[in-house]
Amino acid sequence: MVTHIPHRGVSVASPSTADVVDIYRVRHHVECSVLEHAPRNHPNAVRMEAAVDAAEKFAAEENWLEVGTANMEFHNAVVSLSDSRRLMQSFSNVLAELRLAFLKVEVLDFLHAPFIGRNQEVIEIYRTDGPAAAATLLGAYLGDSERQVLGAYARAGQD
Repeated sequence: MVTHIPHRGVSVASPSTADVVDIYRVRHHVECSVLEHAPRNHPNAVRMEAAVDAAEKFAAEENWLEVGTANMEFHNAVVSLSDSRRLMQSFSNVLAELRLAFLKVEVLDFLHAPFIGRNQEVIEIYRTDGPAAAATLLGAYLGDSERQVLGAYARAGQD
C-alpha cells in the first residue's frame, strides 16, 4: 500500500482504475463464496447487523466517513463467517486498498448512502432465504458498487 520511488521516497499508493477492478474481483470471489457456504445462523452475523446499525446512526449525523467505516466493518463481518483468521487478515488488506480508492472520491454520501439499505437486505435474505440467496444478492450488489466507484473515478478524472 506504499510506493517507493528511488531517490524520491515513499508515499501512500493511489489505486488505479485497474486496481479497483481487481479489488472488486477479489471481493466478489471471497465475500460471495464465504456467504454462500456460511451456516444460516452463524454467530458472527450479529457483527453484520451491528455494522448496519452503526452506518444508520452515522448517516443520520451525515458523517459519511464513519458510514464508510461501518460499511467496511459489514464486509469484514461477512468474511468473518468463514472462521478463517488468515482469510480475514488478507481480506482486511483488500479493504484497506479499497479505502484508499474511496479517498479519491469526493462525494462520499453518494458513494455510501445506497449501500446501507443493501447491507440490511443482505442480512434479511441471509436470515430468511439462506446463505446462497444472500450470496447471489451480494454478487449483484458488489457489481453495482464497482460500477459506482469506477464512475466516480471517471468523473474525477482518475486513471
